[in-house]
Amino acid sequence: MIEDIRKNIGIFLARLQGLRRRHEQMNFTGVYSHARSALFIAPNEEGHRLLVLDVLRKAQQQFQGNALTIVTTGSSGKLSGRLKQCTMVPVGDEQVNFFFLPNKNLLRQLRERRYDVIVDLNLSVTPLAASICAAIESPLKAGFSSPRSDALYNLQLQSALEREPKARYEQLLRTLAMF
Repeated sequence: MIEDIRKNIGIFLARLQGLRRRHEQMNFTGVYSHARSALFIAPNEEGHRLLVLDVLRKAQQQFQGNALTIVTTGSSGKLSGRLKQCTMVPVGDEQVNFFFLPNKNLLRQLRERRYDVIVDLNLSVTPLAASICAAIESPLKAGFSSPRSDALYNLQLQSALEREPKARYEQLLRTLAMF
């Protein structure tokens, strides 16, 4: 219960940061298909990390030559051993604060590169992903729709909750490919 309160406070703080950086409306035509670099945030749920593997492989085909960066929490070995030619950024417990927000060193590491696209693969908003999306400038920030995602993403996918997670991840990538 206390952990949920800490997470909710972390999401609230990240949303405040995202609200301060609201951008004007934009035309999404070509924003994903012409993108040269991307930051994907892998799901926190350990069981979902293998489910997103096909999505990340397809994204890797578009963002070749180390232009794909993947942020992962927990055991990143499941993804890093199966994906080549991408930059893995494993996030350890020491890199997040009491409210599960990234520390300055992690944000500085992520800001060293420019991203045309940020995609959060978490099915619900997490403090870490919310803070990364709010802190890093990118023309396209995509994720799954939720009551707390409006300040974070400029492209939100509404997906039926009863659908299998793997189908929801693939639907997000297909939706992005339309742009």
